[in-house]
Amino acid sequence: MKSLIIPLPVQFSYELAVSFLKRSPREVLHHVENDVVTKAMRIGRDDLIYSIHSEAGGLVIEFLLGNPTSVQQTKVVQFVREWFDVDTDLKPYLVLIV
Repeated sequence: MKSLIIPLPVQFSYELAVSFLKRSPREVLHHVENDVVTKAMRIGRDDLIYSIHSEAGGLVIEFLLGNPTSVQQTKVVQFVREWFDVDTDLKPYLVLIV
């Protein structure tokens, strides 16, 4: 099984992100169970299924179905980074809630 790790900023809360993703039991675009997010994606003509979980300061992406090319892996990483909003500087927002 192929896996990749996306480093997370210190301020990132995986638990908060997952609680947001679990807000609707009728969600059809992803599945969350035991704080593991599972998602399917079609890239080109290939269907990929992967899971996401948090481990040691990073998001771990594990490909469960499909043998992704390096281009497909890059596209999945880009999607996950945007979906989880990993690149946003949270410091200005944390000042507002502290």
